[in-house]
Amino acid sequence: MKQIYQERRTYLHYDAGRFMLYLNEGREEYIPSVATPGQEPENLPVSAPVMGYSYEGEEEDGGTLIEATAANYEAFVNGLIRKRYTQSEVEAIQSNMIVSMTDPDAERSAEFRQEWEAYQDYRETCKNNAKAILNL
Repeated sequence: MKQIYQERRTYLHYDAGRFMLYLNEGREEYIPSVATPGQEPENLPVSAPVMGYSYEGEEEDGGTLIEATAANYEAFVNGLIRKRYTQSEVEAIQSNMIVSMTDPDAERSAEFRQEWEAYQDYRETCKNNAKAILNL
């Protein structure tokens, strides 16, 4: 889901084993709403558009919830990778790549290399996201 905020967000400690990361940051113009409980949408005061920060993630607030116990680069990269790949899947990809390297003429060698490249591309995206969030 996509959400827009007036102030920049990076991450927050969600609970003992998880962090909420705010990824895919963009700048967008939006009109902030100042609703009070029970106020109907058509009765909201209209204000001028302002520049805000947009985030897209799987959570309702635009965040992405990851497994992590610390707010550091390694934990965030690992948590993001685990959103797509389990440890056993990573081990299988690595093993398949070894097969591809040791026997390039193997029947599924090309498939194993494509799988490896997709994993590496995603891994780089995770690293870049962690660096951006932590201002590294």
